[in-house]
Amino acid sequence: EKIGSKVWYFGPLGCGNAAKLVKNLSNVMERVMWMETLTAVKAAGIDPRQYAEMLKSVMRGSAISDWEKIIRIEDGVVSPARPGGNIFRKDVPHALKLLHELGLKLPLAEGTGEASARFVAGAPKAAEAAE
Repeated sequence: EKIGSKVWYFGPLGCGNAAKLVKNLSNVMERVMWMETLTAVKAAGIDPRQYAEMLKSVMRGSAISDWEKIIRIEDGVVSPARPGGNIFRKDVPHALKLLHELGLKLPLAEGTGEASARFVAGAPKAAEAAE
């Protein structure tokens, strides 16, 4: 309590450590995502600093601050709130095609394409059932 403003209880011994590690992983994933994004815009001939400033002016913070609008959690199953949306079905494949045309290999972007396709297809439900 002396080192944080809130105390969260996640379960028995080890759950707090797991929560902290996964939180830190998400922080790093977000930073890698922005570095990959800026690498892609640079390769497309766009000034990455100008692009970053544009994003800063139009984005309102982390998507997790409005997670209920973008993520559905029902009976412990995590899925997109709107899995049929164009951002998953159309935009991600187009963005990956652009990256390939630019000759870029960006692992987080590639993994995002694979993961978004699985989420749209409902694979997390099947994977969770197998556990």
